[in-house]
Amino acid sequence: MRLFAIAILSFLISSCSLYKPLEFKGVEDYSFSEQDGCNPICVELSFFNPNPYNIVLKSANVKGLLGKEDIGVLEITDSYVLKKSGISKINLSFSTEIKSFIPVVSGFFSYITGNEVILLINGTLKVKALGVSKKIKINESLSVKY
Repeated sequence: MRLFAIAILSFLISSCSLYKPLEFKGVEDYSFSEQDGCNPICVELSFFNPNPYNIVLKSANVKGLLGKEDIGVLEITDSYVLKKSGISKINLSFSTEIKSFIPVVSGFFSYITGNEVILLINGTLKVKALGVSKKIKINESLSVKY
């Protein structure tokens, strides 16, 4: 029994050191298209997975701002697999509540009239591999213009 406990403990310690951190590469693209299911905006995020195994994106706690206006939270409807030893791009949508719709419209108005607006994404993503969960911090700003 003692040998079994030592084996489990050594596996857990070694798995923590084998898990290289996932790198957030940035926002690749954005869309305001309702046809693509964007409510009100979709973003394409890019990640680099340096590990020799796939990593699964499980959940998000990420808020978005368009200019100074809150556009909602990042919504993950499915688990996404980030491919081993490579760059993966995933499309995610922000979900806006009705009560915050009016301020969002003012941010879109600035965007539609051709003014430069800053899209800010801030929060954490939860990923899992080899039974170990980790959080990735995201704090990215992107200049969007119509």
